[in-house]
Amino acid sequence: MSVTLTHWSPQPRRRKTNVALAYRVVTACVVAAAVLALLLLANSIVDYRYVSKLLTVQQVRVNWTTPSSRWSGSSGRADLASPHCRNC
Repeated sequence: MSVTLTHWSPQPRRRKTNVALAYRVVTACVVAAAVLALLLLANSIVDYRYVSKLLTVQQVRVNWTTPSSRWSGSSGRADLASPHCRNC
């Protein structure tokens, strides 16, 4: 008894190729997402530093131009007495 193969099906090979292709696509998407995440992180750090510096400069300008009530008139010394205690 002899068995003759008349039709050969390439499905197992195609399935492996499809799995390999899917693996490559998923890997590429993960790598692209990681690169995008790093770029967004770097951008947010730069923005944070810029805004922090901007707020610091703004606060210094406000403190510099606003007369402080803690300084007494002509002596230039800080008035350490509490504003609530006039006879201290």
